[in-house]
Amino acid sequence: MLSALLILGCQLRMDDRQSAQQLVANSQRIVFLGDSTTYQGHVVAHLDALLRAKFPQQQFEIINLGLSSETVSGLSEAGHANGKFSRPVLSERLSRVLEQTQPDLVIATYGINCGIYQDYSAQHFALYQQGITDLHRQVVARGIDIIHLTSPIYDAQSGTVAPSTYNQNVLKPQRDWLLAQAEHGWLVADLWGAMQNKLDTQRQLEPSYRLQTDGIHLNDAGAWLWSQTLFEFLGFSQAAQSANVREMLKPYYRQPDQVVKLHKQKMRLQRDAWLNTTGHLRPNLPIGLPLQQAQQQVLLLNQQIDSKLIRL
Repeated sequence: MLSALLILGCQLRMDDRQSAQQLVANSQRIVFLGDSTTYQGHVVAHLDALLRAKFPQQQFEIINLGLSSETVSGLSEAGHANGKFSRPVLSERLSRVLEQTQPDLVIATYGINCGIYQDYSAQHFALYQQGITDLHRQVVARGIDIIHLTSPIYDAQSGTVAPSTYNQNVLKPQRDWLLAQAEHGWLVADLWGAMQNKLDTQRQLEPSYRLQTDGIHLNDAGAWLWSQTLFEFLGFSQAAQSANVREMLKPYYRQPDQVVKLHKQKMRLQRDAWLNTTGHLRPNLPIGLPLQQAQQQVLLLNQQIDSKLIRL
């Protein structure tokens, strides 16, 4: 059932999936862009763990540059963060991020903040479309590949910051438009569809089932579903069928729980250092270590991770 739902959501033929897997396998540096759900970093650590396990001879660098509160629309609701600051917009930092990180591949997830948790507005929708299009254009113009994911759902049963219609009236139109860009050659994976399908199915069995803690931010089940959606899109179907990240890593590592912790620690080190290095307008985030110092610590963490590989 899971595989069928994910394949339906991703809308890729098998040859497309093989091409997407090759794209990632050939990308030494991958940068994730997005808002607070990306900043959480689960999917970043999970992809890093999968690639390091499957391709131990390759030196991948997976960098989380998600920024809490960020939009591509440039909108910010009145009184956001109790009036302390307006939402940052990706366009303010995108050129610096691309110039300084020099990625081979960008994976971007935006949308849930872009309607600023208000009723549908044609103007808000147009600004979202413009922001995503500008992101795509700037990345491709530099010869960098990009994979877009539709936004996570907004679960009104778990959250109270938006109208109950926000998911269907604001996020679904964003999702439908972004999926349609595949007709123009864009690579688009459908996170919104995967989450909605999962929630609809599970709530028939367990009405209180949740993928998010507050209607927005992911719990462990939501975080793993995000990773499964991306893995299926990339052609890593066996990994996508795993019950969780620890089960995925069991064939490759002794002490998979410890390996997961090391990857999360590595993700946070790189995230905080790179956000500080590239600069942003979001206050109250950890400063992070100087980049060179963080990279030295990452090398040590990689050594610890590799020491737990099961060598056949």
